[in-house]
Amino acid sequence: MITINGVKLAESNKEAIASLFIAGGTASLFAKRQKRRIVLSYPNGEPFGVVSNGVIGTATRLDNGKVWYSYGWPKELGIEPEYGAVRDMARQLAVSHDATGPIYKAG
Repeated sequence: MITINGVKLAESNKEAIASLFIAGGTASLFAKRQKRRIVLSYPNGEPFGVVSNGVIGTATRLDNGKVWYSYGWPKELGIEPEYGAVRDMARQLAVSHDATGPIYKAG
């Protein structure tokens, strides 16, 4: 389970279902960890945001089917905090760092 700005995001269907029965809130959105980023998505798999290079950004599906990632704050995560707080949130999600930046998934 990932929490960004108080919004809970499940990392699997099993985690989403389990969140229904755990105190502290239900996950209504999803997050998929990849080595260099975390893709934030709706339950149907459509991406709305990304955590990459220590920042949180938006995702938009283009007419050709590709996804465009850009700087900005996804509205699904509530009111945007100040920039320093956003950087801290993104850094806390990393499992490690190397010379090229944060790593969000081990292995």
